[in-house]
Amino acid sequence: MQAVTFSKSMQAVTFSKSMKAVTFSKSMQAVTYSKSMKAVTFSKSMQAVTFSKSMKAVTFSKSMQAVTYSKSMQAVTFSKSMQAVTFLNPCRL
Repeated sequence: MQAVTFSKSMQAVTFSKSMKAVTFSKSMQAVTYSKSMKAVTFSKSMQAVTFSKSMKAVTFSKSMQAVTYSKSMQAVTFSKSMQAVTFLNPCRL
C-alpha cells in the first residue's frame, strides 16, 4: 500500500509504509488508522467507516455510498464522492 492514486474528490493522499499513518487532503481532512487496520475513523466528509479484519468487507456511511475491495486490496472502486481510486500492491496485515 505504498502507492495510492486518487482522482478528483481526493486530490492528495499519503500512506506510510506500515499503513499506520494516513493523511488526506481537502475533501477528507482527517483520517486515523489503527495499527491492525481494524478500526478507521474519518472526519467530516466520511463520517463513519468500518473495516473487517480481512479488509474484504467495508461499509461507508453517507458521503461514500458504495465501496468494493478486492481481496488483495489491489483494486478498489468508490462510488459518487470518491470517483476513482487505484491501490497498488497488496495490503499485507
